[in-house]
Amino acid sequence: MDVWLNHYQTYITWKTPFPGQHGEDKFGLDYRSTHDPLITDKHIQFYLKGESLYKGQGCDDLSPGWIDFDHTHTMSQLVVTEAAATCAAQQIAKSPLSRFHLNRKSMNEFFGANDLRFDTSSMKRDMPILHKKLGENKPLTFILSFRDMKVGFAQGDKDVTLEMVARISIYYDHADPLAAKKNLPKHELFYDEFPVVASGKVECINDVFKSEIDQLQLNIDKKYGQRDQPKRNNMDLTTNEYKEMLGQLQFTFNFWRKYLNDVLLRDGTRFPYNMKEFDTTVKFKNHAMYFLFEVEPTAFKELPKEEWYEDLEKK
Repeated sequence: MDVWLNHYQTYITWKTPFPGQHGEDKFGLDYRSTHDPLITDKHIQFYLKGESLYKGQGCDDLSPGWIDFDHTHTMSQLVVTEAAATCAAQQIAKSPLSRFHLNRKSMNEFFGANDLRFDTSSMKRDMPILHKKLGENKPLTFILSFRDMKVGFAQGDKDVTLEMVARISIYYDHADPLAAKKNLPKHELFYDEFPVVASGKVECINDVFKSEIDQLQLNIDKKYGQRDQPKRNNMDLTTNEYKEMLGQLQFTFNFWRKYLNDVLLRDGTRFPYNMKEFDTTVKFKNHAMYFLFEVEPTAFKELPKEEWYEDLEKK
């Protein structure tokens, strides 16, 4: 039976949702009932414990403490702990799907354009330090990835908080037409890691998951600050130039926060179902995320007719 049920593991294939980025990857879910269900004359409660998987490997920390259902609501519930969400985020961070290649080609695909540039001159307004150190019209590729994801629920006035370490590498883009006959070096120009924090509000309206990012910024330690130099520096950045670059990166994060809110997140994300029988809402409390499923008063009208069951029995 264990083998027949694939050792209680379910795998899903996820394609990147971001235009300009390509690929897909497979992730696993290994959740099991490890606690006796609580059965009453009004409801039944199941407690599942497990982890998300990537390439057969699970997570290191699965100790969220005890999380119970929200007994102020009588509707059906699905409760997700911070540990479960953190585990899923960490597994995604290990996948190539969390690695973003930003260059002329990918940015034109992302914005649905064909005339955008991604070079030191086009970015001079937002990141003048690159123009200063590398010169004019030098095409670039940024490789952005993340590690050490940590998800928090109901922390302060934030529904969701995501802490992570961002990793940024910068190279010349030799596939860009501007690179022709420039004889640009192929080695890495810059690499560094920055603590980043993102947070926002989340709500569900008519089975549409809506969110707004109210914070996306470098999470520099207030006491100890950031290093004086990047981890790898082939741009000959001085200490002051490095700090200047950090400030310019923060302005870039602000641009992406506004763009994500105004464009990608504006219409929300529809759930993979649209059931007329019940309505889904979400709330955050006790460091957990609660999906609440309320049965609609007209649900009985959506049930199959008696003839449907009779036909099913004949088959």
